This record gives sequence, C-alpha cells and structure tokens, in this order.
Amino acid sequence: MMKFIYVQDTHIKGINPINRKGSYYEDIMAKLTEVLELANGNNVDYIIHGGDLFDSSNVSNIMVDEFIDEVEQTGIPFYIVPGNHDEIGHNWELSKSSSLAHIFRRSKLIKELTLLWDEGGVINGFKYYHNIEQTLAGEKGLICSHPNSPFKIATIHALITKAPLMPSIMHIPIKEVKTDFDVVLVAHNHLQWSIIEQNGTKFVNIGALGRTGIDEADITPTVALIDTETREIRLIPLKSAKPKEVVFDLEKVAQKKQFDGEIDKFISSLDSAKFQSLDLRGLIEFLSKKNNIEKEVKDEVIRRIGENE
Repeated sequence: MMKFIYVQDTHIKGINPINRKGSYYEDIMAKLTEVLELANGNNVDYIIHGGDLFDSSNVSNIMVDEFIDEVEQTGIPFYIVPGNHDEIGHNWELSKSSSLAHIFRRSKLIKELTLLWDEGGVINGFKYYHNIEQTLAGEKGLICSHPNSPFKIATIHALITKAPLMPSIMHIPIKEVKTDFDVVLVAHNHLQWSIIEQNGTKFVNIGALGRTGIDEADITPTVALIDTETREIRLIPLKSAKPKEVVFDLEKVAQKKQFDGEIDKFISSLDSAKFQSLDLRGLIEFLSKKNNIEKEVKDEVIRRIGENE
C-alpha cells in the first residue's frame, strides 16, 4: 500500500512576477518546507510533484542545490512529472541539459515519475508534450499501464479543464477524457477545483502552489494526502501561504484595469467615427481632444497601433 503527498506547479524562480510583492522565491521555498514537514509528519512513502517544478527549463545552480538539499534531508523519495516549463522546446527528449534533468542525474531521491506500483495500486506519470491534449481526445484516451490493478492513479501535466475554453486554446474538458483510472491528478491548470467526479473517475486539481499571476490570487495553496489503502484523498491548505493582500499589489492591479478600460472605451469610439480625411493617428488626436481623453490613454493607444503596423 502507498501513502503520498501530492503537489503541483511550484514554478520556483528568483525573479518576482508582475504585481507580486515581497520575495516570490522566499515564499515558495517556505511552502516547500511546509510540504516536506507534512510528508514527514504523515509518514508518507513518497512525495509526488505534477510538474513545472521550476518556472523555466534552466535556473541558477543555487536554486537547484537548495531544492535538492531540502528534499534529501527528509530521506523521502520525491517523484516529478516533467511539465512544459521544465522542458526545453516542450520536448523532454531534448531536455537533457535542463535543470530538472540534471537533478534526476545528481539526486538519489529525486526521480522522474513514470511508474510506481505494489499489490494495492499503481501510479502512472504522464509528462507534458506538445498537443498532449489532442492525444487525450483521441480513441485511446488516458489508459493505465496496469489495467487490472485494484486502484489506479494517473499524474498528468496537461490542460484538463472543468468546462470548454476557446477553440484556439489547446485543452480538453473533463467530460471528454476517456480513462480507466480511478483518480487523475491534474497539473498544468493552475486554477484549482479540488475534486470533481466524472464517470466514476475523480479528477483532482489542487491548484498551483506558486501563484505567479494576479488571476491566481484567490487560489488557496494546497497539497493532497492520498492513501491507496483507504483510498482517501485529503486536501490540506498550507499554513505558510500568505493572504493575497500580502503577496499581490491589488491596488496597482485595480488601477491597470481602470486604465485598460479607458483604452477599450476609446478604441470603441473609433468604430463609430467617420473622418475620411484624417489618418488613424489624426483621428485619435481629434477624438481625444473632443472627449477629454487623458494624454496617457491617448499615447498608449498610439503606441499599441505603432507596434502592430
């Protein structure tokens, strides 16, 4: 029987994301420390990471060493499914020089997740590759390597979603995933939904551990404690995760939304104007004066036009 902690999308990096306050690196490493403490406290057999350990395929040796040292102090095997950010060119076969591949070679405890199994269950890892969602939508779908196992768990890095998105976005909704797994641990989709059951399969998305964008401000950084004997999936919010007001500059974001809204309104006004004698910049100058548009908004519209000419 197996008991493990599951995490996903840590996106470890040294540079702060836009609109992020404080130190992103210190915050994510504090959460990682708590994850390792939870693993020790719950006597797990493994820690499993769903992918995007780092935010880029090659990071500084300091970050690599700190991660390895933290994990190896626990003595707990740590398995990772390579995500798109861990890979070079979205291709693991071309990623031998990546930081994650280096970790797999150097560490005795940190390895790629492909297959873990015992008499109680099986865990398959499915790394990211370009168009993986299209493969999932095909005839075979997501199939377990040991179909007769009593409890089957998949850990996959792919954009599986609660509902359909725009056709231009490569994704697959939960209801379209054909699978024989009992549990599918979904990484890559940062926006958590906890647990959704579809056709007898539990799709689990605990959300990104590393909140890199303002659209992730409402995520509660969480890990899953999973026991293949009891088949319990316990979601544990991290105490070290700071409130969104502390880590994101929400006032700055609100100002940007208002500014973008003014630009949108101004661009909309161009559609109804008919000045054949004016070029586009002349039309913008005319309307900005007529409608008392702020200079910053007018200049930004002209700048964006220039970028697309």
